Amino acid sequence: MSRISLKTRPTPDELLTLVQAGHQVDFEQWSVGEMSGWIWATNPYGRDCCCVDVTAAGCESILRAVADDAHEREW
Repeated sequence: MSRISLKTRPTPDELLTLVQAGHQVDFEQWSVGEMSGWIWATNPYGRDCCCVDVTAAGCESILRAVADDAHEREW
């Protein structure tokens, strides 16, 4: 699996295309890739936090999690 670092957040379709091509995609300190028929997302703290279907809708849910700033707040 090759690793790609993006400077901007991809669209759901772009992310899907990249992970279906076997790439591990890094953006905004998150890492996203396909494994065992699922798309996994690892947050900036190194925790796997999303496991979704290999679809544009699955990618969109990951991108929503990245856009949500709750993981950036101090609690």
